[in-house]
Amino acid sequence: MRWYRDLYVSHTIGGKAGKIKWKINHNAGTINIYVISIASNSDNLLDIIPAHYLMQKAYPKKDMFIIGLAKGHDDAVELARLIIQDVYDKTGDVDVRGFFAKDGAGTRSQADALADVQAGAKLGKQVREQVGAVDEDK
Repeated sequence: MRWYRDLYVSHTIGGKAGKIKWKINHNAGTINIYVISIASNSDNLLDIIPAHYLMQKAYPKKDMFIIGLAKGHDDAVELARLIIQDVYDKTGDVDVRGFFAKDGAGTRSQADALADVQAGAKLGKQVREQVGAVDEDK
């Protein structure tokens, strides 16, 4: 399992992203947390997965590349939309897999992710503000 260096995080996660990443990496329980990852098949853009699924030993997470964290399914869907919009704004295309593959410097091994968590994960301010603005409109 690899983590995107500049992880997209919903505003409902806020400053807890580092702690949540640690829990996911250590198979600790997480309630109502969803990870957004590059799709496991070529027919989809992204996968939205309840984090507690990742606690199962048989769950295929070896090649998983997590690019976002959200609290609640609605926030996860909105964050996935924002990720796709961000990719489109930067490239003029919705090739999410290609965009993140080119950003090889953005990938981190589990050990690097843990070191980043311990140092305090830096959150994407723009994404938090966008997700927060959407929630305020509800």
